[in-house]
Amino acid sequence: MKLAATLMTIAVTAVSMSACAGPAATGSAQPGTQVSLAGWKLTLPVDSGGQLSGNAAVVDQAEVRAPWLTRNTGGGLEFWAPATGARTPHSQHSRTELVNSTNFALGGARHTLSATVEVTQLPSAAPNIIIGQIHEPGPVPFLLLHYEGGRIFASWRTSLDGSTKAGEQQLVSGVPLNSAFTYTITAEAGNTLGLSVTYNGATTSETVTVPAPFVGTQERFQAGDYQQATTSSGPGDGGRVVFDALSAD
Repeated sequence: MKLAATLMTIAVTAVSMSACAGPAATGSAQPGTQVSLAGWKLTLPVDSGGQLSGNAAVVDQAEVRAPWLTRNTGGGLEFWAPATGARTPHSQHSRTELVNSTNFALGGARHTLSATVEVTQLPSAAPNIIIGQIHEPGPVPFLLLHYEGGRIFASWRTSLDGSTKAGEQQLVSGVPLNSAFTYTITAEAGNTLGLSVTYNGATTSETVTVPAPFVGTQERFQAGDYQQATTSSGPGDGGRVVFDALSAD
């Protein structure tokens, strides 16, 4: 298969925090800096009537919507997505997630998604939350960045219909809940997908090819709390994530 023409570098820098410290801003985030919602849409885990069922509501200009998206005293954003709730048409999982309003062509100009994140709760049935994506405007994601049980890894697709997953590449493991880490996803001209992670002073780098069908496709960045459970043990079951910093260009 002829392979691609886009270079993406994912750098994840993680800094452990004490669990008792809670979701205070850490890492590269500056205390008191308010995370901007300009240029983002918001997908909610409730329908247009506020019910945890049916089709997920979308807020065209993202704004704080308690209890799903709130702002902490440091200016960061706290995402809450219950294990069961309203869903988008092509997903089995509820989410509270920001969707960037600007699309870009893979292999074109340089585009970057960067965030400082703390995962504070995982859903009990599936301890996995997608915290960042490169996603087409339709139903198929290209690249997914996961936090699962203390490890951070990327997975990606090889076909435009989403039927084939190329596999996954672990970036770091042993990151506890309530620990801050910074990730960056950069898409630019090139012919590889570069993945790197720095945690506790150690850096791991991996390189994979970008599947040819995705070259030149229209994509966008998404970030937030896309929890992966489909069953719930109760109303408090789900995923919680804090974003102390977030930018996309």
